[in-house]
Amino acid sequence: MFGLLDVTLLAAVVLVGMFAGWFTPTEAASVGAVGALGLCAARRRLTLDTLLDALRQTLKTTGMIYAVLLGAHLLSTFLGVTRIPDRVAQFVVDLDAGPIAATCAMAVTLLILGSFLDGLALMLLTTPVFLPIALRLGLSPIWFGIFLVRAMEIGFVHPPVGMNVYVIHGLAPDIPLRAIFRGILPFLGMDFLHLGLLILVPQLALWLPAVLGH
Repeated sequence: MFGLLDVTLLAAVVLVGMFAGWFTPTEAASVGAVGALGLCAARRRLTLDTLLDALRQTLKTTGMIYAVLLGAHLLSTFLGVTRIPDRVAQFVVDLDAGPIAATCAMAVTLLILGSFLDGLALMLLTTPVFLPIALRLGLSPIWFGIFLVRAMEIGFVHPPVGMNVYVIHGLAPDIPLRAIFRGILPFLGMDFLHLGLLILVPQLALWLPAVLGH
C-alpha cells in the first residue's frame, strides 16, 4: 500500500491542478493514474502481473461504461425525436406547482433511481428530462448540476438498497449489512439536510461559482 503522505501529495497535485486550470478533470485522472504507477514503481510493487490485472479491470469497466453510453445515446435520440422532455417540462410548468415542488419531485425520483442505477447511467437518463424542466422554472444550470449529483449520491447509500453500502460490505464482508446501514444514518441525515437547503436556498450552491467568476 502507498504511504499516507504519498497519497495525500498525489491527491493534492490532482485537485490543485484542476482548480488552477492546469488540466481538465479527464486529464487530472490521467495525472493521478501516472502518479499511482510512479508510486508503485518507486515502492517496487509494480509487477507485470499487477499491471496486467489493472489493465483487465480497466477494460471491463470501460466496456461497461461504453455499453451504458450506447444505451443512453439511443434513449437520448428517442427522447429528442419524440420531444418527450419538452412535453414533460411544459406539463410541469402548466401545473404551476412552483420551483420547490417540482424540485422535490425530481429529488424523490433521483433518490429512488439512485438506489439501483449506476451513477453515469442515472445522469445520462435523467438529465435530458430534468434539465429542461429546471430551465423552464428559471433555475440555474449550475445549481441543477450540483443538485443532481447530491441527490444521486444520496440515492447510492440510502436504504433499502443503497448500492454503495453493498460495495462496502463486499470490501469488508465481516461487517454485517445492518451495522453498515446503522453507521451511515447520521451522515445520511446530514445529506438530506443539505439537499433540503439546496432546494430551499439555491444561492448556497451558486455562491462559490460566483466568486470564481462562473
